[in-house]
Amino acid sequence: MSLQIDVDETLLGGLVVQVGEDLIDGSVSAQLERARQGLPQ
Repeated sequence: MSLQIDVDETLLGGLVVQVGEDLIDGSVSAQLERARQGLPQ
C-alpha cells in the first residue's frame, strides 16, 4: 500500500479522498454546493 498526500491551497477546508476509482468529497466547497442545489430557486 502506498499513500500520496497532496495539499491544495485553494481548498477552503475539509477533505477529499480518492481510493482507486472511488472519490469521497468532504470539502467545504462541495458541501456548500450540495446545500445550494437543495435550496428552492
